[in-house]
Amino acid sequence: MELVAVLATVAAVFFAIQAFREKRVRALATVCATLATLSTAGFVFLVHFASYDLPPAPKELAVGTPAPEFTLPDEEGRPVSLASLRGNPTLLVFYRGSW
Repeated sequence: MELVAVLATVAAVFFAIQAFREKRVRALATVCATLATLSTAGFVFLVHFASYDLPPAPKELAVGTPAPEFTLPDEEGRPVSLASLRGNPTLLVFYRGSW
């Protein structure tokens, strides 16, 4: 979206300069200027306003506080509960996606 806004703005400036020299380019300059304005406004809206609709992040645990009970699937799909790991050294790795 940002790339579209930048390219449309560059094209709009170029065609606006050309529009002063040639009458037939004025319509294209108007279209490019409109596209640049709408793209930039859309980008600003998404970044600055729509992102505020996200739910707040949960409160983080203080260091030394026991983690709440939960159950998640392991890499083979079997459920593993946090309670089953209690008493053993455990490292939990959370990542997004599957690599």
